[in-house]
Parts: sequence; C-alpha cells; structure tokens
Amino acid sequence: MTLHFYLRYSTKFGETIFVTGNIPPLGNDDLTKPFELTYLNDQLWHGSIEIDAKGLFEKFTYRYILKDEHGVMTVEFGNDRTIGLAAIKTPKFVTYDTWNYAGEYGNAFLTAPFTQV
Repeated sequence: MTLHFYLRYSTKFGETIFVTGNIPPLGNDDLTKPFELTYLNDQLWHGSIEIDAKGLFEKFTYRYILKDEHGVMTVEFGNDRTIGLAAIKTPKFVTYDTWNYAGEYGNAFLTAPFTQV
C-alpha cells in the first residue's frame, strides 16, 4: 500500500517538514530518523511511503515535525494522528493534514485547566 502525506503549512526558506511514526518507514518514533516531506509550494508539503498493510500493523500513529533553518526541531502540538489500516482496502491512501499550532485558539481547551477538572 502507498501512503501519501500532504501537509498544509506555510514555511519560510530553510525550513523542512518531517513525519515520524511508530512504523519503520517513519522511523519507529525515533526523532532522529523521521521521513522527510518534499516542498510542493508555499502552502503544501508531500511525501509517500510504501508499507505492507497486511503485515504487522493494524493501525499506526504519526505526527509532523518542523525543522527550522538553524536545525531546531519542533514537534506539532497535540496527540498523535492515527490511521487504522485494517479498514483500508485500496492500494493507495491519501492524508490531507494541517499543522496543529500550539497557539491555536481551540488548543487552549486541551490544556490542564480544562482537562483536569
């Protein structure tokens, strides 16, 4: 199965976007071995990987990482994204995601004052 990752995120020159996850093509959650996406235009990044959907993975998790021009890596805010492979019966799967910015208004409701009441 081919997995296509599309991320809508505006970057500046020198920045790179990566995907990390709990499967080997995405580095097994090792932040030193993420999968690098390719810059398409000022709003979109893309990358594709091949996985054996009938193999060991019933589902997997992933998240995006921004590497700035100085090499500083920032993991996107929030929980990991999950794809359930058991339900997918096609040879190609496409994700269209948007970077989850920690300062986004809606993310305030995911912080401790709201979740630990």
